[in-house]
Amino acid sequence: MAERSSRSLEPIEKTAAKPRPGTAGRVAAAASRFWQDEEGIILPYVTVMITVIVGVGVLALDGARFESLQTQLQKGADSLALAGAAELNQLPNSITRATAAINHTGSTTLVSNSSFFGTGGSASVTVSSICFLSSLPAGATATLGTCLTNTTDNAVSARFVQVIVSPVSVNTVLPASFIGGANSMSTQAQAVAGNNTTVCGATPMFICNPFEAVGNTDYGAATQALVTGMSAAGADRVLHQLVGSNGAGSYAPGNFGYLQPSTGTLSGNATCGSGQGNSNSVVQAMALSTINICINQNAVTTQTGNDSNVYEAMDVRFDLWKANTGSFQSCKTDSNYAPDVNVRKGYPPKKTGSTYDACAKPGGASWPPTNWPPGTTGPSTTAGVGLPVDNNMLTSGVLNATLIGNGNWTCGDITSNTTAAATHASGATTVAFASTTGLWVGMALAGTGVASGATISSVTATTVSYTGNDTLSSGTAITFTGYWNTAHPSGTTGNGHLPTGCSANPATTSRYSVYQNEIANSYSANQSGSGEQGSGNMCSTTTPVAGRRALHLAVVNCQAELGNLNGHTTVPVAGYIKSFLALPVDGVVSAPYVEFNSLDTPGNGNGFLYQSVQLYR
Repeated sequence: MAERSSRSLEPIEKTAAKPRPGTAGRVAAAASRFWQDEEGIILPYVTVMITVIVGVGVLALDGARFESLQTQLQKGADSLALAGAAELNQLPNSITRATAAINHTGSTTLVSNSSFFGTGGSASVTVSSICFLSSLPAGATATLGTCLTNTTDNAVSARFVQVIVSPVSVNTVLPASFIGGANSMSTQAQAVAGNNTTVCGATPMFICNPFEAVGNTDYGAATQALVTGMSAAGADRVLHQLVGSNGAGSYAPGNFGYLQPSTGTLSGNATCGSGQGNSNSVVQAMALSTINICINQNAVTTQTGNDSNVYEAMDVRFDLWKANTGSFQSCKTDSNYAPDVNVRKGYPPKKTGSTYDACAKPGGASWPPTNWPPGTTGPSTTAGVGLPVDNNMLTSGVLNATLIGNGNWTCGDITSNTTAAATHASGATTVAFASTTGLWVGMALAGTGVASGATISSVTATTVSYTGNDTLSSGTAITFTGYWNTAHPSGTTGNGHLPTGCSANPATTSRYSVYQNEIANSYSANQSGSGEQGSGNMCSTTTPVAGRRALHLAVVNCQAELGNLNGHTTVPVAGYIKSFLALPVDGVVSAPYVEFNSLDTPGNGNGFLYQSVQLYR
């Protein structure tokens, strides 16, 4: 049996109870424990820092909102200034148009464009002031100069516009008023934009403003006359004869001269035109189909040139290769000197047997005929027809010295009744009419008793003579064949299909419109009785280029600038005119005849005029 183990029992020590402290002791003990307690010691610092961080964040938010507002206002000012500058094309109403563009007259889209953070009644981006300037001071200056008032003279010289937008306020998130500050901030913006117009690829040729009064010294008035003249009803069909100055300093209205390019060079050809000694001159530019130059509207520099050589170069556009000196004759195989797609001009080709040679004009001592242009030339077997001149440019049916036409020309047939029985001598008949306006020597006529193939040999104010021993009674109806049915006789696709305004007498359409109609409807290939065609049978072996008979000409107010003009003068351009070459220069035609079809403006489809609108400040 196991023996039970035992352990000794130690006596328990009894401790006496400690006395409880009093109230003062407890307070002291608590204070001691609090003083020695380190838990939560960072909380005060965090509290202070949170306050600072939130304050800085709110301040940053207010700053960002302010900067955003400033950016919105600046973009608005930039856009408004650019919109206004785009209208500053140096025409008399440019300031009016620019102001309307900036204020967006007729709409509230621009002037009510709200800012994102703006508040109250000033939240919208609105225009505070507009200032037009002709130039900008160099460098950074506090002021730009005196603003131009809206006058004709100022409008044609205005190139820059400053737009200032009204201040806009933004409420702050930070309660700044708590520390004596404002609860909102304001900002505004301004911008300066300018416009420079350039014509590229056009012939380096200027004309003296044909609408400017002789002796005029008011530049703005001259430019206004240009705009008024070009916008008049029927102005696009008025024929103008351009008179060359030949570098002699003759700059009357209607004179023309030549320009140095602002950028690019007048490239030439070693052989084409070299016989004139102008292989790298403006003469080449008159013949080239692509001209890699630009002319600046703000300042162009005039240049002298030989007019007769220029005329020969211009005739290349009509598929004519030996007008005066013949130095361009070798260019007819060069694509850089392509003719127009429609070159009908009144030159019938030489006929050998049944073959027409477009490279040869009819020979003989009578060529060129002294009655050309307009209309048919020579006997009916060799007749050609060019676009007729205006009626007031004809005297007794032949060309006179009138420089500016009246816009009235003969496109369709004219039918008139004789006012008396015909009187005739051997081989000739003279017929009387109430008026012979619009008739020309060489024009075909037909009627009861009129010999077949008759053409007018002479014209007075009331009589017409033609070859033929005919007897006509008073009141006989006589039909005179106008341009259209002469160029497009019976049996051709264009016969009888006169363009709108062509059948009226006088015509109410421009020659340029008729030329375009012939191209658009493939009528230009119609062959007249003389064998002449506007397209198809050409001397040039290259592909024709459309629009070669269109010239984009710089217009200079020569009278206002008369004291400054000489062989090499820098002058501003009043505007650019799209002109149409109606006739080549040869024979009795001593200078170009053109229609002024329209003022060139950006976006009108001409593809020559470019605007450079940019911000300057």
